[in-house]
Amino acid sequence: MSLVHRSWTNAAQRVLRRSVKLHSYSQLYKFSEGDLAGPHVRGLSYVYTPLSGLGGGDIAPSTHWKLLADVLSK
Repeated sequence: MSLVHRSWTNAAQRVLRRSVKLHSYSQLYKFSEGDLAGPHVRGLSYVYTPLSGLGGGDIAPSTHWKLLADVLSK
């Protein structure tokens, strides 16, 4: 939802998305699948902990690191 005129929605959302904070694998996945990632993002903070939704120990599987690399390359 945006509180701007419909014609300004894309521009306003891009400005508001300059800094992104993600705190779980599911948020990272949703961010990568949507149109949120791109060159307009100036800062990305991703906190990975064993409780980030991957299960198991504190070493993430290679698919996790590939997803993170894909997000950073956008």
